[in-house]
Amino acid sequence: MELQLLNKRFLRIHRSFLAAIDSVNAFNTVTIEINNYKLPIGRSYRKIVHSVLSNPYPSPETDLALVTI
Repeated sequence: MELQLLNKRFLRIHRSFLAAIDSVNAFNTVTIEINNYKLPIGRSYRKIVHSVLSNPYPSPETDLALVTI
């Protein structure tokens, strides 16, 4: 099920959390905000989360599922 969600613009941000990329209101190096809720970004996910959220609409050549796993 996780792989199906990752292909539909969800991003693993923490061992316990997947986040809908289009729902992110704000983010920094340690948290993302969705609807006034702050969720932690796990240490091992920080680089990829920042990369994906800094460019939320990657080129068609980029396979988001491969980037986020």
